[in-house]
Order: sequence, then structure tokens, then C-alpha cells
Amino acid sequence: MLRVKLIYTLTLTFLLFSAFSCLEEEEEDDLIVADTEVPDPEPAISEAYKLKLMKKYAPYTYMDQNESFFPSSLDFAFPYFTRYQNQDDDNYWLTTTEPLEKADDILDFFHGDLSSAVVYVFWIEKDDSKYQMTYFYYYPYNQAPGNLAQNHVGDWEHASVRLRWMDQGDQDWELEPYQVYLSAHSEGTTKAWEDIDKVGNSPIVYVAQGSHGMYFSSGQHQIDITSKGKVFDTSEDGKIVAFDYSTKEGLNGTDWPNWMSRSYSSAGSDPIDDPNSGPIYRFGNQKMDCKGTVQDEEICTLSDGPTGPIDKPVWDPSTYEK
Repeated sequence: MLRVKLIYTLTLTFLLFSAFSCLEEEEEDDLIVADTEVPDPEPAISEAYKLKLMKKYAPYTYMDQNESFFPSSLDFAFPYFTRYQNQDDDNYWLTTTEPLEKADDILDFFHGDLSSAVVYVFWIEKDDSKYQMTYFYYYPYNQAPGNLAQNHVGDWEHASVRLRWMDQGDQDWELEPYQVYLSAHSEGTTKAWEDIDKVGNSPIVYVAQGSHGMYFSSGQHQIDITSKGKVFDTSEDGKIVAFDYSTKEGLNGTDWPNWMSRSYSSAGSDPIDDPNSGPIYRFGNQKMDCKGTVQDEEICTLSDGPTGPIDKPVWDPSTYEK
């Protein structure tokens, strides 16, 4: 009977989450951006200018006041992982070097390290002379709302600040924000720049407890909860690790990461069990303790680790997330 009740609760939660997600998508379809004038010729964009904009408009992030699974850098988390080739799909995954005996085991490093956390920021060129700066947040662990199921080792969420050329007068052109997109699980929300609360030039972002979905306000969001807890100010010195996606190069002396590749079955360089050695398909352990299926999705206490930034729908120059 307990198992039946649990599956019923998970099913209801899943259906509610799906329904609310569809409602948000319908509302976002109304967000239309008018074409703006573009300088001719378009000015060259230097590395220094990209870095300046990344820092200037970096999100001011509130973690939930009850959060216990904080972001970290990959440098903090990778020493606790082993990279291996999964025999089910021949792709390279990460798994905790210390095995999980049970699906709900919590290792110490799962709690992250906010003090040394960074964001991985990518400069992305779009086809319409617009640009996007996407800020990826990494978490060693994701705890689903209510801690019922669908937890997973590793978590990626992202915020995208969209830029367009604006004439400051006398053909003095600058790139300025016009929209921000925030991811929340497999969905997200877009708002116009002028409608967003800010600290200085930084858009304020609220991160949901445990699940780390990102929102523009505090309170109840679908099955997520946000509030003003600890602050992660990504504009602070040393918090941005910057890259240019169009050239596949790091900025400010950073190397392009080996994990930013879709060649998931490639062994990479020796030692191949080092997470930094090559492409990574999934950034966490395989699923455990699966209880059934809802709408063709398997419900497990521990789900498969997430795919990484390279698999997110941000890179196509002709499209935008809604």
C-alpha cells in the first residue's frame, strides 16, 4: 500500500509540474522583440569588451533560505568523481568515486561550496546581429521538491542575458541587454530587461530550494520554492570563467574545456578516468531505485546524472529559448 501511495504522489506531482510548465510556455509566446537598427559596418567586439559585459550584467543570485545543496566550481567537485565508459551507451559518464550504497545517500561534497563557486559564461553570436551571454551554474547534487524522487548527482542550470546594438547618439554604438532567460529544469522563463528587478546592472535571480530552478521572484513557482537566502553575486572578481563559443576558445587565459564536446564516446587523454580528460555525456551517477513510469518517464529515487552545457538548447545562432 505504501508503494502504491508513493507512486500516486509522484504521478500527481509530475502531472502538476507538466501542466504549470505548459501554462508558462503559452504566456511566453506573447513576448515579441521588435527589430532594431544595426550599425553598418558592425563594430568589432574585442575580448576585453566581452569580459566587461559579462561582468557588468552578471546575475545577482539569491539561494533559498533553506538551501543545503549549494553551487560549486568543477574544480571543487571533480576530485570526487571518476570518468568511465558506460557499457549501456558507450558514452563517457561521471560517477562518484565513493559508491552510493543507497539511492538516497548524501556524500559530504554534495552540499557544494558557495565560497569558491563560479559561473561558466559563454559568449554566443546570433544570426540577427544580436548576442547572448549564458551563465551556467553547476551544483554537485539536485534534490527534487519534496525529496520524493528524481534526485540526481550533478546539476546544471543557466541564465542568458541577451544583447543588441543601441545607438547612444551620434552613431556611438553599444551592446545593451534587452531580455533575460532563466532555466528551470527542462523549461524556462523569458522577461524583458526593463521588467526585471536589478542590483545595479545585475538582474536579480532566485534559485529554488534543492532543485535549483531559476526564477525572477521569490515565492511559490509550480512545485518550486524560492526566497532570499544566501547571496551568490556572480559579478564579483574571480566568479566568472569565460569562453567564446563561436571560436571555441577560453577568454582571459582560460582553456577551452574538454567536457564541452559532443564526442561522448571519445576516450580523451590519459588518464581517461580524470573528469577533465575528455567529453562527458552525463555529469553524475546512473539511476537507482526506480519505481515505475509516468507518461513514458521512468520515476526513480535517483535519476541519471544530467547532460552538460553542450547539450542545452542555447547554441543555435538562429533560435532562442523561450
